[in-house]
Amino acid sequence: MAPIVEFKNISKSYDGQSFVINNLNLDVQHGEFLTLLGPSGSGKTTALMMLAGFEAPTNGEIFVEGRPYSSLPPHKRDIGVVFQSYALFPHMTVGDNIAFPLQVRGHAAQDIGRKVAAALDMVRLPGVASRKPSELSGGQQQRVALARALVYEPKIVLMDEPLGALDRQLREEMQMEIKSIHARVGVTFVYVTHDQGEALTMSDRVAIFRRGVIEQIADPQTLYDRPGNAFVATFIGDSNLLTGRILGRDASRTMLEIPGAGTIAASAGDIGDGNANDAYVAIRPERILVSRSRTEDVGRNELSGTIDKTIFFGDHLKLVIRLEGGQLLQVKTETAQPFQQGQAVSASWSPEDCIAFTSPPANTRDGVVQSLKNTVAA
Repeated sequence: MAPIVEFKNISKSYDGQSFVINNLNLDVQHGEFLTLLGPSGSGKTTALMMLAGFEAPTNGEIFVEGRPYSSLPPHKRDIGVVFQSYALFPHMTVGDNIAFPLQVRGHAAQDIGRKVAAALDMVRLPGVASRKPSELSGGQQQRVALARALVYEPKIVLMDEPLGALDRQLREEMQMEIKSIHARVGVTFVYVTHDQGEALTMSDRVAIFRRGVIEQIADPQTLYDRPGNAFVATFIGDSNLLTGRILGRDASRTMLEIPGAGTIAASAGDIGDGNANDAYVAIRPERILVSRSRTEDVGRNELSGTIDKTIFFGDHLKLVIRLEGGQLLQVKTETAQPFQQGQAVSASWSPEDCIAFTSPPANTRDGVVQSLKNTVAA
């Protein structure tokens, strides 16, 4: 089936010199929940606003169901939009807020009341139509904003940081609620967030934006387990990034020396054309096992070090291990483990649980490695 949305060679510049979106090509499938994820200034919100019609591309074209959309005004795009600020009319009742998009589209008066009631039932807010938005909690207002976006049955719903103003517990509840609503109505959702956990929890696919381009697009598990480069590995979830020297490689495995610590094997990720000598190795903290002495398991990587810090997180304990040679390694382990600062330990993990990447200059400019080291050392 052809995608419902197609970004074709889309670029966007506000000053005519620099591009916040640079030659973007992206397909959105019918009925999927696609999240645009990235740091501030990466272009994700600009891409959403161009699809909504609030911004125009500098170059390229956006197609919806094969129809060019760039010249259409927002009210003719059959797209619902939910903002972080809710954007509800404070002087109008909840029912009138939800009815508004039906009224401007010329729906019959006898149908509006029925559709408003159905939309409120869908977001589990029956009986609040006569209230003003100010009489509702933040989570309830966000549900009203979602009901307003869905009430006229648009082809696509766009959501721009919709949960950013909510506290953590309510945000997590709304994540599940939005995902449940998406499953029931089957409408295509395009969602923007900078929250990695939110993206992994809610999405069918996630597009990682950086500097106006997509670094990787995949389902959440693939992004987490098989990141395409060092930026994605460190941006999605917690990840260690060790520096090493390549000793040898083939199509699936790279052998590396970690200076002062020893030799390890890693799955081959983005390791360039074979001329690079230096590489990064990404390992998730929960994939590492810590023991008081070396296991000498020939099937696993194993490096020795000393516990630099122990940090209690309630459901887990984070250990910061200073490896021989000075590099730092974060490990998540059970809180009952009796590890102490200054204790000599061995850290081991499977070669399949770490990925080798060469060091593209752009990653160094972004300070990916340095920021990670600063975070661990803090």
